[in-house]
Amino acid sequence: LRARGADLPRDFSITGHDNLDIANLVEPGLTSARMPVRRMARLAVAQLIALVEKQPVRALQTTMSAELVPRASTVEREAE
Repeated sequence: LRARGADLPRDFSITGHDNLDIANLVEPGLTSARMPVRRMARLAVAQLIALVEKQPVRALQTTMSAELVPRASTVEREAE
């Protein structure tokens, strides 16, 4: 976008997912969502262990909150 003359984040706001370490190293810093990876992994491993041990496994549906990590790739929206 910059090569085409765009001003980030004035012209475009960009966000990422998973809040990877590189999000803080790129220019501009990439606004990202920090996911509860450890909690997701614990749930997945528990399901896998149940499968391996031939225990009943029920469908798992859960809601988890992500945390927004704002950086320079987005601008704060003005109140309307």
